[in-house]
Amino acid sequence: SVSVIIKPRYDTYSLESVRCWHQRDEEIVRLLRKGMEVEFTGILDSESTGLKFINCSYESNEFSKASFWNKIGESRGQLGDFKGAIDAYKKAENFKPSPVTANSIGDHYFKLKDYNNSLAYFEKAISLINDNTSTRSKAIYYSNRGEAKIYLGSVDEGIIDLNKSIKLDPNYPWSYEYRGIGYLKLNNQDQACKDFKKAISLGRDIEQKYLNYCSF
Repeated sequence: SVSVIIKPRYDTYSLESVRCWHQRDEEIVRLLRKGMEVEFTGILDSESTGLKFINCSYESNEFSKASFWNKIGESRGQLGDFKGAIDAYKKAENFKPSPVTANSIGDHYFKLKDYNNSLAYFEKAISLINDNTSTRSKAIYYSNRGEAKIYLGSVDEGIIDLNKSIKLDPNYPWSYEYRGIGYLKLNNQDQACKDFKKAISLGRDIEQKYLNYCSF
């Protein structure tokens, strides 16, 4: 394992001890150069990804707290701790609300099958869209909201969102997949299969239970 301590150069803010992760040793060095006081104890995971999950506590006036908690949320999500991820993302939101963070919270509520909260945060992500939001990101937010609506039974409204997502970015494959699922719920198998075929052409793997309705 690795243990490193470095003092910050200026007055500090304290945050609780948390588990964070870095992909490479170079990333650790980059963070230490931020003027942080950090104690790292690194543990190499058993997978071949090369990720290191690191227990750390820090004091820093330079490090972006929202970015830090977003990274914690990402890490916990990768570990399958979806509730912990939501917790971390909400802390990031307290420092700096953003459509990316709101969408991440919605995504993890969706993984927990909490579709009502999922929808609420996807709607929040859309409400926070600004001039810096990319077209692909906008497409993702409308696509996610559309999927949540479909799971909650508002299929027609969900398809409207997915149509908007596809108009924003015709090459985003998930929108076709989700819209195909919506069309299946409306018993429109022909349109569903067209959407599944399009999603596959854009690189998506569609579950066989959906493809059983299609002849291609």
